[in-house]
Formats: sequence, C-alpha cells, structure tokens
Amino acid sequence: MASTSSNFVVPLPPVVKVEVEEQVVPKDFRGYLTRALAWTALMPLFMLAFMHFSQLTHTAAVIDDQQIMRTQQFARSMSARIVSIETFLNTAADMISESIAGSKVIPVSRVQRLAEKMPYITSLKLISEDGKVDFSYGKSDVSASELASAFVDYEVKVRSFDNEICFGSRIEESSSSDDSYLLIGCEPKSDFAGIFERSVGAEPYALQIFDSKQKQIFYTSLNDKGNLGPQNLTPEFVKLSEQMLQAPTPLWRTNQKRNDSVVLSIAEIPDTDWRIVFSQRVTFRDKQLLSSLLTSGVFLVCGALLALIVGTFLGFRLTSYVQTLIDQINAFKKDGSIKKPDRSFLTNAPIELKLLSVLFEKLVRQVQSTQKKLEEANLDLTHQVNLRTRTLNQRNQELRALQFLLAPLRDEAQVVIKRTVESFRLILGLNYLTFADKPESDRPDLASLPVELSTGVLGYLNFERPDYTQENRVHTSLQRLANSIAIVLDNQEMFSSVKASQSRFNALLESMTEGVVLIGKTGSLLYANKTARGILSISPEASIAKVESYIEERFRKVYLADGQNNQQDFFAGPRRYVSKVDSDFFIEASGFLVPEFHGYVGPRMGLLLRDISEEVSMERMKRNLISVVAHELKTPVTTLRLQSETPGPTRNINKKIE
Repeated sequence: MASTSSNFVVPLPPVVKVEVEEQVVPKDFRGYLTRALAWTALMPLFMLAFMHFSQLTHTAAVIDDQQIMRTQQFARSMSARIVSIETFLNTAADMISESIAGSKVIPVSRVQRLAEKMPYITSLKLISEDGKVDFSYGKSDVSASELASAFVDYEVKVRSFDNEICFGSRIEESSSSDDSYLLIGCEPKSDFAGIFERSVGAEPYALQIFDSKQKQIFYTSLNDKGNLGPQNLTPEFVKLSEQMLQAPTPLWRTNQKRNDSVVLSIAEIPDTDWRIVFSQRVTFRDKQLLSSLLTSGVFLVCGALLALIVGTFLGFRLTSYVQTLIDQINAFKKDGSIKKPDRSFLTNAPIELKLLSVLFEKLVRQVQSTQKKLEEANLDLTHQVNLRTRTLNQRNQELRALQFLLAPLRDEAQVVIKRTVESFRLILGLNYLTFADKPESDRPDLASLPVELSTGVLGYLNFERPDYTQENRVHTSLQRLANSIAIVLDNQEMFSSVKASQSRFNALLESMTEGVVLIGKTGSLLYANKTARGILSISPEASIAKVESYIEERFRKVYLADGQNNQQDFFAGPRRYVSKVDSDFFIEASGFLVPEFHGYVGPRMGLLLRDISEEVSMERMKRNLISVVAHELKTPVTTLRLQSETPGPTRNINKKIE
C-alpha cells in the first residue's frame, strides 16, 4: 500500500559551534605601574633621542660637506699650480723666442735662473724639432724623444707620465730662424701627494686623478689602514661621475657591503680635462658619527636606567599592597577561606586598596552563600535533567518506531504493524503487547486500548497492566501508537478505494464509443481515451502543446446552413469538422467543463469527439432521395393541376377515377 503522507523525520539537535578563545598572557599590576612610570619618565628621553637623531643627521651632512669642500679645495689648488707653471713656461718661451730672434743664441743662463726660482718644477728642458736637447735643468726620468712625441700636438699643454707630470710650451718659429723648440717643465707626481695631505689633514682619504679618456693619472691613499684601492674606471663609473659633476651635491656611495662600501666625491680641475675623486670608507664615517654621538648616547642610556630605577622603586611599595589583595583572592580560590590583611596594610595602604579589601570580603561571603544555594539547585536540576533525558530517549525510540510505521510501506500493513507493536513492547518494557480485532477480556492482568476512527473501531491494543508509577507514560505512548495504527489502516482502506475507483473510471472511459479529451489551461493535451486517440491519430506516448491547433491542422470546419456551427469560441458548442485528407470522414466536437481532475488544481476543459461520418452520409442520402422524389412527382402534379382547370376533361377524368 502506498501512502500519500510525507516521511516522518526525527529532528536532530542543532550543531553547536564552539569558538576557542585566544589565550592572552596576563599582565600584572606591577608591570602596568612600572610601564606607566617609565613612560612618564621616558618622555624627556624620547626628546633626547630625537635630538640625538638630529645631531646624527647633522653630523653626517657636515662630514659630506667637508669631503665635497676638500675635493673642491684640492681641485682649486691643482688649478692654481697648473696655471702658475703654465705662466712660467709661457714667460720663459717668450724670452727665449726674443733672444733667438735677436742674437740667434739661446739665453741659457737666464732660463736657468728662472727655473731655479720656480719651486714647482724639478726639471726643465729645451728640445728642438729633431729631438735634440739644447738646454736641460734638473733631473727627469722621461727621455727627450718621449717628450717630443708627447707634445707633437700644438694643443696639448700637459702630459702625464709614469712618475712625472710635464707641461709644455711651444716656441714659435721666427722669420730669422727656421728652427722651432719645445720648452718642457716636469714635476714629480709625489708633489701631488703633498698637496693632498695638506688638504685632508689627518683624515683617511684616497685621491684618484683621471682624464676624460678614462686614463688614470695619479692615485694615492692617506691614513688608510685598510689599503683602499683605486676605483675601476669602467664606462659605467665614468658615466656616473659625469652625472655627479652636474649634480648639486657631487657625492655618492658605492653599492657594496657596508665594510667595503666607499663614499666618493668628485670635482673637475679647471682649464684641464682632469677629474679628481676623493674616496673615504663608510666604516670610518661611522666611527666619526659614533664618536660625535658618544656623549649624548651616554646621557641617553643613563637617563633610561634612571627612569627604570625610579619607576621600579616607586612601584615596589604599591605592588606589595596589591599583592596582599592577590593573596586574599588566591586563598579564596584555593580553599574558599577569607585571609585577613596584615597590620602594615591596614596602616599604610591607600584608602582605595583598603576599601577594595573590605568589599572583597563582603563579596566572598555573598559568593559562599550563593554557592550553597547553587549546589542545592544543581542537584535538583541534575535529577530533572536525568529524568528528562530518559524521557526524551524513550520518546526518540518511539518516534523511530513510528517513523518506520508511517513511512511508505514496503511490506503488508499487518506485518509492519506487528513489527512496530513489538518494538513498542521492548521500548516500554512490557511483557505482553499485541494488536487484535477484539479485546482479550478473559485475562484480568491485561488492559485494552481501542484503535478507532470516526468511522468506528478498527482493533484493540492488548497490553500488560503497567505499574501505577508508569501508567500515565505507558498509556500516552500506547495512545500515540493506536492513533498511528489507525492512520495506517485508514490510509490502506482509502488507497484501496481510490485504486478501485480509478480502475472503474479508466475502464469506463476506455470503453466509451465517444472520444474524451482533457485539455490543460495552456491548451495542452492532458488525457485522451482510446477512441479519441483513434479519431485524432494520436499515439499513446505523444504530447500535444495545443489541441485546438492540432485539430485545425488536420480537419476543416464545416459550416451549417442554420448557423449552429458558426461560433467563434472553440468550446462554445458542437462543431463539425471534415478531414483534410479524407473528405468522407466527419467528426463532431463538443466542449464541456471538468470541475476537478486528479493531480491538477482548478477546473479544466474537455472535448467530446464523435465520428459522424455515417450520419453525414445518411443525411446526404436523405437529401438526394427527397430531391429525386420531388423531381419525379413534379410532372404528374402539374398535369393534374392543368386538367383541373379545364371543365370537360375534368369530369371525364373524375368519372374514370370513380
């Protein structure tokens, strides 16, 4: 037996989401107090630290400015030195040119006296075009041929050699002499180191001079214990140096580790294509910063220590009083007792802490009193919860058994009822419980409970009489079981009745000689009996979206002379149709209203179809017969009428008729 009721589901307890709180490390009062005092005392220290940072920034800027200033000062010194040497050489060249033009003799003595008065130049040579040395003063490691080839270009006035820097001045040819000379003065590169030392003093710097053709002219390092080497004159370095020459602050730092990093400053020597680079290690600059900030750092550390000591000293005594309150709380947590504070606390503690101690004692007494009441209430609540739990567990078991009974049945109803009754017997702890058609009145130890509906009694539950303490509970459970069994039996009877009625209805419709069609609200086909499917040529599994359109596609409407078939509404009245394929096949469709249809809500429209081909054929035959008879009788009647109008012949005819 199938049941129309939904499956019974036992509600499950809701899922409880438990959130685990994040553990927080507790902070004691001493820590709070110490931090408060420390923050109060550390405000001046923060100001000192800010001043410390400002001083650090200022010192770094001063060191940068000093390096840039020394670089530019060295460039100016070199420029002045070069200008002085060039001025001397130009003066000596003019004097030699005048002497040669007048007496055609080189004034050796005068040139030597000028060379002795020039402190920068250590050697002076007069070289002819063929490389011959006509005058020499001092000692130089550069040969005359090297000097002549180096200054062959008129525009070149200074050249760098291994250990010397040489400056040249050309003595122009005169009209009286065909010879031309080069006056070349040389200075050792070691003199540059002296200028560099006077510029930087005792600070560790490295000096590097190179020209625009990426050729190193001079390098030296002063007071540098780390042996700082020269910078590699790569195209990238030269390009960066050109950019820094255009920058407002020609200073940059190499991209290396801190111990290897170097701060570079660059300057260009005027009237030359030489560039000088001062280098200094970052570690040395750090030492300068640390030494400049040593005093303020000592004050900062001493101030921090002093603030910590003051905060700890001020908080120690107050912390001891707070610890007394904590001891009271711990004693109560441990054994529920009240610990009295000592005399020192009552005498010297702040009034707020004394009041807190008194309030805590009152609170403890209230808690103890409330705790006793809660223990008593807890025992009573535990008993009620246990009782309620047992009741709910039994109720849950009963509902599971009833769920099996009220669910769609797979076995016979009597088998399922017997199984459910046995489950209730075990749940209720009864020795005897059955379902029968009549009560067992012959056994005094048994009681009966009728299973009934409004139509009458369907059976009885016969069970062992329970103990008086369990009587209400057992009776309530059995009454619930009896109601469920009544529902099952009633559903079974109802289902059987509906099934039989449905079978009769289907047999009736399928046996009709007229076709019956049920149409949905959208015009679709809901049902058609066998006769209707035959008339409309519809297969059993076919679905039609619009019945009216389907009929009009296959049949043509027949209009009667009396206008009975001229209605516009498809369901207004009987309508006749003729097949578009077979002109002898006629049907008649009549609409009707179906108030209710199983499985559908609201009224539906239906069609009653009849095959009237024979009726139409008989009507045709009748009309033809009448037409023929009328035609055949028309001539004799006309003759009789004419004869009746003539007197003589009429009488003769009457006589003959008599």
